Amino acid sequence: MDRHTSGDATRPDGTHGNGETVIGAPRTAPDDAPTPAPTATVVPMIPVPRTPVRDPARAAVVLRHARLRSDGGPQFCRPSRAEMSGAAPRRQGGRTDGKVIYPDRESAEQAGREFESLGAQPMRSYRCNRSTHGHYHLTRDTTSLARRIDVAARIPHQRSA
Repeated sequence: MDRHTSGDATRPDGTHGNGETVIGAPRTAPDDAPTPAPTATVVPMIPVPRTPVRDPARAAVVLRHARLRSDGGPQFCRPSRAEMSGAAPRRQGGRTDGKVIYPDRESAEQAGREFESLGAQPMRSYRCNRSTHGHYHLTRDTTSLARRIDVAARIPHQRSA
């Protein structure tokens, strides 16, 4: 029961049925005041994912470098309300919807390097066209992939008959 919105402040003792004080109820005499409850210990909030994480190492990289929401999870790129309603033209195609937002290029590049060390393909950062203040995303670096392929394998050879 929410003590801010429910209860009966007109009761003579100004409490709920379970004994909690109703906010806004008339104050009781100082000698009737209940003994103060012991203070609770405050522990730091550790972000916990809503769904199971498939790769905890990659999740740790994202939490280290991405822009975080107030609940501790990463922020994702999405169209503005005006873009979704059609009142404003879309600034970017749908390919960036749902991508993790990195606050600056350095964070995105560092996350990309850490993902590569975990076995991902080479990644590069780019500035999102949708962002007004400048945020970044990661994408596969196909030019780096082409450089990694052996040059001899890319040159076609004549087959013998």
